[in-house]
Amino acid sequence: ATLQFGQRALWNGEVIYAVTMRSTNVSANITITVLPVNQKPAFQVHSPIVFLEPASFQTSPATYNRSGYTIVEDHGNITVDVFAFMISRGAVVEDEQNQNLSFSIEFVNASGSVQISVAPSLTIGSATLSGQPTAQLTLGVVEHTSGILNFSATLTDNGVPAPENFTVPFSVVVQSVNDEPAFAVNCSASDAV
Repeated sequence: ATLQFGQRALWNGEVIYAVTMRSTNVSANITITVLPVNQKPAFQVHSPIVFLEPASFQTSPATYNRSGYTIVEDHGNITVDVFAFMISRGAVVEDEQNQNLSFSIEFVNASGSVQISVAPSLTIGSATLSGQPTAQLTLGVVEHTSGILNFSATLTDNGVPAPENFTVPFSVVVQSVNDEPAFAVNCSASDAV
């Protein structure tokens, strides 16, 4: 005899069937256990981040628009409160809800003279967007450097039987600006004509 079992997608659990063979009238219970599978976590980011130096941004270091965040150049360390959003532990919320999530950021490459003064980090905070957790980005770029920094952000869970992860690339663009020239005059009273 053959028993066929079908299940709906993303379901797990235990089903018990009582089976009776008609010819012998012997009954038995058959237990089918479908183990949970750890689903990949997911998230999105606002990218690219563009560093500028217009006067209109001097009082507001981070402003969001549809193309990403615009951040004042030479502002020092930057914190973007809702950089990563729609953070999900996986497709099956019931199975994944007790998992811990953590971010890691890997430097990919750079162009131009841009240099990092504070390594970027992503921290899941208490803020939410559409009911989903968000993560805060912190980073720093050396003053008076420009170019493009490319990173990959990876979100990893601690699910079983093995952790899963999800990676999203993002960029930090530091636009060069024409700084005002500066000079100094050193003269003493003996140099006066």
